[in-house]
Amino acid sequence: MTVFGPEIERLVRDMAETMYEAPGIGLAATQVDVHKRVIVIDISETRDQLRVFVNPELSRPKAKPNAKRGASPCPGITTR
Repeated sequence: MTVFGPEIERLVRDMAETMYEAPGIGLAATQVDVHKRVIVIDISETRDQLRVFVNPELSRPKAKPNAKRGASPCPGITTR
């Protein structure tokens, strides 16, 4: 997506409203059957710090070869 006009603004506004009413902390456009790469997130305690991501890209951080990795669902368990 390269054009950020009224259509995307309306989508973001509608997604934010849906997320806040749920109540949730995030919503992807595909969850509301819109096939665009848009995500809205608000993890603030006060629910007033909306973050919008358009065309997001995830990248894997480069870990040190011997770095220990933990699993958040399993506190205290690490692997090498």
